[in-house]
Amino acid sequence: MAERLIWLFVATLLIGTTVESVTIDPINPVVRADETVRLMCRTNGSPIKKCQWEINGDLYELGEGQRFQPFGRLQDGECGIQATMSETENGPWTCHVFKEGSSRAEKASTNVTQLVLPNITLRPNAEPITVMAGQETEVSCLVEKARPAPGILWKIGDREIDSINRQSKSTPLRDSTQITIMDTLKYTFEAVDHNQVIRCLTVGPWLTENDPHEATAHLNVIFPPQPKEPTTLYGYVAGQAGDVVVNFTANPSPIRVYWKVEDDSQLNVVPYDGPSTNDRFEVYELKTTDQSAFEAKLRVRSVSESDARRNFRLFVESDLNGEQHVQEYIVRISMSAAPLQSGGVSGGGIAGIIIAVLAILVILAALLYARNTGQWCFAGGRRTVGEGESRARIDEENPGDIVKEKEGKEGPLKGSTENLNLALATDGNLENGNNGNLPPSPTKEQQQNGGSVSPSQDGKDTAV
Repeated sequence: MAERLIWLFVATLLIGTTVESVTIDPINPVVRADETVRLMCRTNGSPIKKCQWEINGDLYELGEGQRFQPFGRLQDGECGIQATMSETENGPWTCHVFKEGSSRAEKASTNVTQLVLPNITLRPNAEPITVMAGQETEVSCLVEKARPAPGILWKIGDREIDSINRQSKSTPLRDSTQITIMDTLKYTFEAVDHNQVIRCLTVGPWLTENDPHEATAHLNVIFPPQPKEPTTLYGYVAGQAGDVVVNFTANPSPIRVYWKVEDDSQLNVVPYDGPSTNDRFEVYELKTTDQSAFEAKLRVRSVSESDARRNFRLFVESDLNGEQHVQEYIVRISMSAAPLQSGGVSGGGIAGIIIAVLAILVILAALLYARNTGQWCFAGGRRTVGEGESRARIDEENPGDIVKEKEGKEGPLKGSTENLNLALATDGNLENGNNGNLPPSPTKEQQQNGGSVSPSQDGKDTAV
């Protein structure tokens, strides 16, 4: 009984697989108005006896020259449909397939969406959008009558804004498959965002570069004069004129700018309080280098050592919606040359140092190798041979060989550096008519006797 139940269960699964053997392609396509939509239903290879299509609840027979035309080969298990897309075709499409030898219809469905590009606007709807630096501000993007619902991105310039700062609300339109989206960005703008472009972009694989897909506006960020660390200017020459310059940013333009140099005397900057000057300093008119960038310049008529010990202070006052802001900038001057940038050593200088160090290491290694192998003579004079040390002589039987003896042991050791030095020291004797044979080295007793001469075995004297 249990086996029969198992076989019935397996048969049911197989029958279900056969019923669901029809596939449809593509899945959920997005088609533009007046474009041709093409869908294909396929069996698992079984020939098709009959095929019908249901569109938005209406059943259609396919035929050449009709609104909905067939394509594909029924004998190959293909049942395709093609038609020009319109608003009435937006919705579900289902194929009903009758296979050869079967009276039961099998089907597959998908949803066909006719593309509707939305209208995109920003709120507040202004150009530019004015915001306060350092305060959280809401800017909204309204995407109206979209189909299908697109994704939304926010950017300032080319910098994408994190989605955690956003809230989105979607509202389906009544009696329509279109949708309206209100996406609100909550963001704290900074001075660096001034005059940047804020962008709300709709995204989706069905969009092209030529489709209207974004709304933009420039940002007018209100911010006070931005602070800067005290700076030092270099290269001034005693007795010559020198300019002290401060560049700063502010929006809107400051309401007052003035210098203080010595004794807290105030030197006003044009155009705020009229020109100010004396026999030591000359004040230039404030220069606008950009919409929110300014340059203030003070000329020292004749630079002195005392000028290098004082602070040149610039004060900038601004009014932001009735709130007063004062920013102080401090500048010092120096008669020294400007220090090197990036730590004072360039990449080429570092490379040169490395090469020099490597060259020195190679030379030291060569010198140590030569000394250890006895190829060069480093001894400046005679060295007394101590206990356990090697003694050098020239082999009497083979004058060209240099041998080495170990005190208290028999047998020569060849290749000694001391042998080489001894041979070099006796070259003069060979050139003076000696027969090329050298007597054996003096013993310790002879050295202790003050270098006395003793007869050798052949009757000749040997010098120590």
